[in-house]
Amino acid sequence: MRLLTTATHSVPGSHRSGFRMGNESSRGIFLVGDESSRISFRLWNPVVSFIDERPFCVMDVTAIGDCLLNQGDDRTMQDFLSAVGVPGVTVTRWQIRSFCTQYYSDYPTRQDWRDRLSRAWRLEIGFDGHPGAGGSAGFGPFGVDARDSTFLDEDRDWIRGPERCLVIAEADRGVNFDFLRKGLRREYHVAENRYGSTESVKLSIDLGILNLPSEFDKVNEVTDICEAHGLRTHWTQTLHRYLPT
Repeated sequence: MRLLTTATHSVPGSHRSGFRMGNESSRGIFLVGDESSRISFRLWNPVVSFIDERPFCVMDVTAIGDCLLNQGDDRTMQDFLSAVGVPGVTVTRWQIRSFCTQYYSDYPTRQDWRDRLSRAWRLEIGFDGHPGAGGSAGFGPFGVDARDSTFLDEDRDWIRGPERCLVIAEADRGVNFDFLRKGLRREYHVAENRYGSTESVKLSIDLGILNLPSEFDKVNEVTDICEAHGLRTHWTQTLHRYLPT
């Protein structure tokens, strides 16, 4: 069975309950867990927003080890929300979009393309909760021990053939991104995301579906353009900016 590239679920019969984002002082880096804790996923840049007073949380997810996301289940979504400071709510829906990116790779300097790309998921979770102030819980990563019951062990070989690829890069607010319009192919889509109170903007440059490894050079091409203009193209560069001095 192949991992789904997009999965959408709605949960019937939900009810309302209160929610609260995590402590505002944790808007920088919040590393969850210690040496005795098992962490199977890292959660990045969780942001709570509202549509018609209905709250939802958007975050990026990466895996540690061989336990990956597939369609998702209610328990996993609850665990993710609790880890980013939204406990005790009722999940009503979720959508998972799978992609590969250089930004979350654990081995960005290796030569093998499989090391330089990381599987990631952009996750949107809708939930019932008291409509209060939303916002960013911080850059992360937030560690959580969870397992998607729809994931099968046979799916561990998870980068294969055509894959949606995103080049993710970060810049300071106020940076002019005209160079992207001039330097990138017209078919690439660029989206911006701002982390609440922080001074950074995250760019997601969607390269579309690439045949890997033959089209991996397109990832390198866009990454090189971003780096040439001073953008941060790996999460460790962002992490160092938020660590206390």
